[in-house]
Amino acid sequence: MADLTGQRLGQYLVLERISKGATSTVYKAHQEKLERYVAVKVLSPHFIDEEGFLERFKQEARAVAQLDHPNILPVYDFDQVGDTIYIVMKYVDTGTLKELVGGPLDLRITLEIVTQVGLALGYAHRQGVIHRDVKPGNVLLGEGNWALLTDFGLAKMRAGDRKLTKSGIGMGTPDYMAPEQAQGLPVDGRVDLYSLGCVLHEMLTGKVPFEADSGMAVIVKHITEPPRPPREINPKLPLAVEQVILRSLEKDPHKRYQTAEAMVADLARAVGRPDQFVLPEALSAHPQRTSRSIAPTSTPKTLPAGPTRFDRTREWLRDKRPLVAAGARGAGNWFAVKLQRIGQAIRIDFERFARWVRRMMIALWAALKRGFNRARLAIVGRMASIKAAAAPKAQPPPTKSAPARSRSKTAKSKSTASKKAAPGSRAKEPPTAQSTVRLVVDRVQASVDAVRRRAMHRRLVIAGIVLLLMGLLVALALRPGNSQARVEATSTSIAAIDPTPAATTALDPTPTEPAATPVPPTETPPGMVAVAGGTFKMGASAGAFEADETPPHSVTVSPFYIDAVEVTVAQFARFAEGSGYVTDAEKKGDATTWRVANTPDRQRYPVTRVSWNDADIFCRWYGKRLPTEAEWELAAKGYTQNIYTWGNTFSSDRINTAERGVGQPVGVASSPSNASSFGAYDMLGNVWEWVADWYDGGYYSRSPATNPKGPASGLERVIRGGSFKSDGTRATTTIRRKASQDGWSDDLGFRCVKDIP
Repeated sequence: MADLTGQRLGQYLVLERISKGATSTVYKAHQEKLERYVAVKVLSPHFIDEEGFLERFKQEARAVAQLDHPNILPVYDFDQVGDTIYIVMKYVDTGTLKELVGGPLDLRITLEIVTQVGLALGYAHRQGVIHRDVKPGNVLLGEGNWALLTDFGLAKMRAGDRKLTKSGIGMGTPDYMAPEQAQGLPVDGRVDLYSLGCVLHEMLTGKVPFEADSGMAVIVKHITEPPRPPREINPKLPLAVEQVILRSLEKDPHKRYQTAEAMVADLARAVGRPDQFVLPEALSAHPQRTSRSIAPTSTPKTLPAGPTRFDRTREWLRDKRPLVAAGARGAGNWFAVKLQRIGQAIRIDFERFARWVRRMMIALWAALKRGFNRARLAIVGRMASIKAAAAPKAQPPPTKSAPARSRSKTAKSKSTASKKAAPGSRAKEPPTAQSTVRLVVDRVQASVDAVRRRAMHRRLVIAGIVLLLMGLLVALALRPGNSQARVEATSTSIAAIDPTPAATTALDPTPTEPAATPVPPTETPPGMVAVAGGTFKMGASAGAFEADETPPHSVTVSPFYIDAVEVTVAQFARFAEGSGYVTDAEKKGDATTWRVANTPDRQRYPVTRVSWNDADIFCRWYGKRLPTEAEWELAAKGYTQNIYTWGNTFSSDRINTAERGVGQPVGVASSPSNASSFGAYDMLGNVWEWVADWYDGGYYSRSPATNPKGPASGLERVIRGGSFKSDGTRATTTIRRKASQDGWSDDLGFRCVKDIP
């Protein structure tokens, strides 16, 4: 296309070229009649040869010229001079959103720009105009982040060009193209909302939803693959904002937002600024008076009365139904988990109280026995002393030469005693020693009996209390719903449950209810393989490794068993059903949990969308645990320095990585040649695998030489092995990545290990 600088196009003098693309060139020009500068977009000359293009051009140009919105770049004129077709627009000396996007943008700036673009699209859709090519390069940004959407209708004008359509340019831009638009199906305004969702994804993560080496490969991903959750790229992104993005990127147009206004309103609420959204009717049509589509005041704007308000309210409620349902499910799951935890806490408290009562009874009985023995010994000693004191003493015999005075005293006393005794009465005998001892013994025995009666009364009261508590505990244990043990994430008793499950096949064991007493296995547990342990060289020394995979260092690991395959959807479903466990994704109300893959055709797929917490609970439920990094790497490469489980040469036939182009996990052990030397399948590719260690990029330089277990604490956990999204050169035996402990992904699973006794 020849440069038109210095030439005239009708009444426009072309001054300089602003930009040039594959289908058009933009010039700055001067309109002498009105003494103003304008932007002239000149279309490629070969459009003139396309049958029906001029008619399409005129129809679309007239429709676009009728659009009058503060966030749509005004079209002043369109014409044809010879073979030159051009459109005249308002000249804005500014940059584009494409120049601003390069990394995650601030949420409020993103909301401000996307709201303006969304309201411009909503206005155009009501006028019957579809943009078809919404992308950052078509959003001009003026002072104060004033957004102007340009190039309305040009994608449709170019749709008939076979040469451009063949390369994916004429019908839109691959990175932002809706699936139905890419397939050549009939389209409506919802294709623009999909493209706006792609733009929103790029603004908040710095990356477009799908990336590939060619435009056609990107288009295929738009049609066939689910988008990567934005929070995997930007963990700081709120969950509600991620849900808005994912809904706008639904493959089925009926599952997307049906209007731009609904999408913008949801985004405003997700960001936490619902009062910043204004419907188009409340906006001024004059760009100078309203430089933004965001309300500059917090005064709430109301919808106009009448049928329009009713219709929009009904539509808004219809759009909110999925979010309300997801919120209700999340609330229900949260409430169920809380009830389980409360029940577990009550049972634990009753058990502690029962143990305390038992200890108190034992202590009380010991105290009573000690007191009784002391009392018995004291009584025996007292009786002995009384007996010794009461024993009669020997009187010396009277002498013959007793003085007369003594005899006279004795006679006198006898005479006095006989006088005092009344006639016919018997004289009272004086108490003897035996009677005194008997009286004391009777009193002591009465005291002992009273002590015994009081002790027996106390024992009866305590026994009654204990029986009552035991009855309550039995009633709680036998109530409905307690026939199976419930999983509690913070419970330390899970590790004591018998891990041994029954198995239907060697590769897909069917978990059974754990036994009460763990029995050390005498042979390799079903579904697991034995790793003999020993010393090997951990870390990378060849291939495309990164700094956190070095330095290579010798590590000694104890023997262990490891699952032959990754935990499958069927296994996790049986665990969740048998234990009542709720995953982190379900607790947070995420719409895409592991249950999405719980279909008959995916039972042998590795379970994904489970967090580290979920994987840890699963393993401990069966008496196992997550492997350490050292155990995982030994099970993958053995005692060699191999880059892959089979050697040092990559083969896409052995491993499910991006080279294979499947775009999703495959069934476990699908490739028998992908087994490690110990018989563990799919250690590389297919899905990443959680391990027990906290992540530390420099840990290898200070790792212990024997059974290293990673840092004592950290912010994120280690994942190993690569996935179906990974490049084959990076799905290696030494690759290390990190992920949030309570995060999840569609390409992240796990397997368990068990110590060999």
